[in-house]
Amino acid sequence: MIDRQTFEMNDAGVSPVVGVILMVAVTVILAAVIGTFVLDLGGDVGQNAQAGVTFDEDSGTDVEVQLNSVQTADSIFVTASDTSVTFSGGFGPDDTELGDENYLLNRDDEGGVGTIVTADTETADDGTLSVIGEVDGEESVLQTYSYTGGA
Repeated sequence: MIDRQTFEMNDAGVSPVVGVILMVAVTVILAAVIGTFVLDLGGDVGQNAQAGVTFDEDSGTDVEVQLNSVQTADSIFVTASDTSVTFSGGFGPDDTELGDENYLLNRDDEGGVGTIVTADTETADDGTLSVIGEVDGEESVLQTYSYTGGA
């Protein structure tokens, strides 16, 4: 039979151990939160533009750039390394900010998935087409394509 006095007289138990563990855990969490604010960790984390595009070169002089998906981007445009490349399609040049040599695939409510820009490289030297995305004023190259010019 179990002696009842054993339980009544022994007031030491698991509670002090659990209490100490909880106090240590709370202290570590508070230190991490305060350290994050003091050191400003994660304050300057930016977001890069993300989108999916495909390139299709027809007859060696035309390259079609099609926008397949937009994850994060305020605007997406196509530009060429050779200024003699001419663009058509999309919804026209972005002559307000980027110069008329850049053709837009997407901006705000214009364009979007399925938009195609055609680059005519017939009079251009060999070069590169770049698809550039912009998020919060920061530009990043999403994808590049090397083409064979007709010149």
